[in-house]
Amino acid sequence: MKRFINYIRWRCRKPDIFTQLEKIRESSSKEFLTYPTEEKSKGDILFLSPRWWSIHQGWEIIMAYALMHMGYRPHFLICDQAMDICDRYIPGQKKGSICMSCAESLKKFMKTSGLNHSCYSDWIDLKSVKEEARLASESLNLSNWQNSFEWQGIPLDQSMRISFIRFLGKIKPANDQETINIYKDFMESAIVTFRVAEKILMKQWKYIFMCNGAFSPEDVFAEQAAKNSIDYFTYERGFKSSRLFICKNKKIIDFDMNNIYKERKPLSKKEDHDLTAYLSKDRKYGRNFIINYWPAVVDDKSRILKELGLDPHKRIYTMFTNLVWDAAVIDREIYFSDMWEWIQETISHFKDNPNMQLIVRIHPAEIRLYRKSLERVGDLIKERLPKIPSNVKIVDSESPISSYALIELSDAALVYTSTMGLEAAAMGKKAIVSAKTHYKGKGFTTDPQTSEEYFRQIDNNPPIDSNIVMEKARRYAYIFFFDTHIPFLSVSEDKEMGNFRFNINSLDELFRGNYPEVKLLRRFPFQNKDGFISCQEILK
Repeated sequence: MKRFINYIRWRCRKPDIFTQLEKIRESSSKEFLTYPTEEKSKGDILFLSPRWWSIHQGWEIIMAYALMHMGYRPHFLICDQAMDICDRYIPGQKKGSICMSCAESLKKFMKTSGLNHSCYSDWIDLKSVKEEARLASESLNLSNWQNSFEWQGIPLDQSMRISFIRFLGKIKPANDQETINIYKDFMESAIVTFRVAEKILMKQWKYIFMCNGAFSPEDVFAEQAAKNSIDYFTYERGFKSSRLFICKNKKIIDFDMNNIYKERKPLSKKEDHDLTAYLSKDRKYGRNFIINYWPAVVDDKSRILKELGLDPHKRIYTMFTNLVWDAAVIDREIYFSDMWEWIQETISHFKDNPNMQLIVRIHPAEIRLYRKSLERVGDLIKERLPKIPSNVKIVDSESPISSYALIELSDAALVYTSTMGLEAAAMGKKAIVSAKTHYKGKGFTTDPQTSEEYFRQIDNNPPIDSNIVMEKARRYAYIFFFDTHIPFLSVSEDKEMGNFRFNINSLDELFRGNYPEVKLLRRFPFQNKDGFISCQEILK
């Protein structure tokens, strides 16, 4: 019986992504699979796709086919075990342990796609460059990984910093030899990538596409693209499922939306209604997300007050933390040295002010993301601040208590770079921002410039004009959650299929159908100022 069940499961299993891509190509007309000649081409486009993040390859392949159909010549650059460590690794994995499977998957996928591609080693003498990188890292004599360094006048420490900290998954990595060795490994991979970029960018590329722009290989290429006056486009998954951000000559992680915000008209009644529905339902209850951070939600405010032992007659502030390794918190400091100092100093301040109450809401992604945090904020608080004052309440990452109910209960939201600051302002609440985040300085947040000013804001709690704050914040929030969220319906994330699946049977279906991503890409290169691409007008 067990054999029969396993046989039925085998017969009914979904095809893998390689088989699905092969069938798409077999079912597609030749016109959608043919490269334009050099004479008729609008230009060559480089897709930097060094690691096997399969959903990203799915998005990139669709973009590449669409741009090829428009007359461009896409070319993919992949890593063939040239980097010994990169963002594909998660904490605990040893250097080199997944390189072979990563490279094999990339090569197989690119071969199946039929699109032009090359490897790192096609552009450099890999053995000599790796030796150059090894000698460079050894010559540093690092005793502290936080020390800045330059290699041949290039600040590679800035290019690899986010990748390095994400790998370690800690807010304050140790300065032991093991950590310094990992730092050197990332440095060597950055040098290899730089040498590849140096060679491949000698070719005349019209544009470059890459994921995010903040990770080590992409940051190196973004800097070199700018140096060579090549327009580059970064992309990343949005906050909604089947949505992408696309940005021109900027890194996604900076979320620089000024080019859109300055010219954005006030929200229409429908837009205002859609935003309210999204914030009050989808965001609040975790709907329309790839990962639901809130599978169960407690939003009864009376119950929350009782459960946390809060006095509704005293001022309440809620602090919203980020993941300790979140790229959005790395190198964003203003007057606190990092997010931990912000947390520690704020808790200490409330200890000295018992007439005010502080809720520390720890980000639920600490336990719900596939990349588990090796260092949790709750554990850090217990370890480093064993005596929590009675007017400070910790809501751990496992708690079902609604963050949105906490905003409603609070006099102000305290944020480092968390998006909850934007959402609090969109609800008419004061948001006190303590680090460099994309929505800071737009006129709807309170932005202290010193720690003294920060604590004065908490102590005095000067009033805000809620109507002005809400109008500005909601306009910005609509840009953030709607205008810049480009629907990408031809690909879906699907863990059963190995992280994604195609939702088309052929390229004919893609280009002759009504797919919004194709409609958008037909406007490429968008002819807009540097910054985020808005789909507001294009997709109407």
